[in-house]
Amino acid sequence: MVRAMLVPALATVLAACAASTGSTGTAAGGVGTTSTGAGSTSAGSPSAGGVSAGSPGASGACGVNVVVSDSGNGSTVCVALGSQVTVLLRSGPGGGWTTPQVSGAALGPPRGVPTPNNAVGWAFEAVAAGTADVTTSRPVCPVNSGALRCHSLVSFRVHVEVR
Repeated sequence: MVRAMLVPALATVLAACAASTGSTGTAAGGVGTTSTGAGSTSAGSPSAGGVSAGSPGASGACGVNVVVSDSGNGSTVCVALGSQVTVLLRSGPGGGWTTPQVSGAALGPPRGVPTPNNAVGWAFEAVAAGTADVTTSRPVCPVNSGALRCHSLVSFRVHVEVR
């Protein structure tokens, strides 16, 4: 149910981002708007075994406007210089995700993007050739979980190569 809601919302978010930057993503030739972890590209065709045009080595070219979701945790994606990586994550019962931290100089700072209910998202501009890691975390347990305190966290990390 959540995936069915995220895919159309994601397409809308990406279309708005493309319109604001003046770029157009295409799914042809493995270059364009791609989705990693969501299971499909913006054109609606299924990705092959989780490898998309935004994955290094998938087609020799890096993706443009690459999207990474929850299931892309721990993955490596490749994005073309001057385009962007968008991270879309579902919120859990413990609360929302922290603002992502970026290590490395290849990506700009996170910019919040509009998302459907129970999800959060950030876009990162690919500003320099190189690599960067995007990390964030959220609490596992509900905020009001009773007398016991829960300090467990779910973490998310994606390694980004900019070429």
